[in-house]
Amino acid sequence: MMRRGLLLLVVATGFPLAAEQAVPAFEVVSIKPSNRDLFSPNLEEEDPCSQALPRLTGRTLANSTTTLYALAALAYNPWKQSAGGCAFAMRVDLISGGPLWAKSDRYAVQMLLPEMADLAAYERLLVTGESPDVQRMLQAMLAERFKLKVRFERKDTPVFLLTLSETDATAKRKIAESTASQPIPERFSQGIFTSFPSTPDGRRFASVAFKQQSMARLAQRLGTAAQRPVLDETGLRGDFNFILEFDEAGVSRPTLFTALREQLGLRLQPSRAPIEALVIDSVERPTPD
Repeated sequence: MMRRGLLLLVVATGFPLAAEQAVPAFEVVSIKPSNRDLFSPNLEEEDPCSQALPRLTGRTLANSTTTLYALAALAYNPWKQSAGGCAFAMRVDLISGGPLWAKSDRYAVQMLLPEMADLAAYERLLVTGESPDVQRMLQAMLAERFKLKVRFERKDTPVFLLTLSETDATAKRKIAESTASQPIPERFSQGIFTSFPSTPDGRRFASVAFKQQSMARLAQRLGTAAQRPVLDETGLRGDFNFILEFDEAGVSRPTLFTALREQLGLRLQPSRAPIEALVIDSVERPTPD
């Protein structure tokens, strides 16, 4: 079991940063091999992301069946793919390296956030794919307990380009009209809010509300649904309020591709581009507590 207070970062020169730049660390960390008898029936053992996302209860982040790959994807997540970062990276081959056990071994982890930590920061990490303090704590824990070393490299990858389907004036009009029939609640100051309403016949669909968000954030959010990275090429600047509703089956609502065109005046165009990939250079099995 690891107990810590503040972790002082050391820069490449070897000199520590100023005290006011010290990064908070988890107060307590416990890591043990998972008990296979407690595996969920829904756990897919061949998938390192299955049932592997830590959950926050009080100040404790915990998961009884996580993997090194899942923790690394959450800690670094250069793709900013919210809670689906691990699955997204695995699907498009943007995380690699390390021994086989880094994908397959399951661990029961408990990580206690500092008493003064912003508990909403982890929720922001799950929603937006980035939350610097929480990610630094995860990175420090992985470096100490797993001796994890990673690097980033650009990898030529199939992508979608988010572009205008007609003119920018048409897109702006449709974006503005998307909230006419169902305004975003005033209590939401800004952010991305996903819900799954049902139609009268019981069919569910995705309804994603964007409050004061850029087209770049829309592109990032679309990555999981489109199952490949999405890059903003709309040329639309500024932040917007809009709602996008779609159904993967195209039954209760249009498919994602059709919904973007009809509801927001945008489209997804297949292409290729260099995308940041996370490579595990070295890692060691942790000593159980």
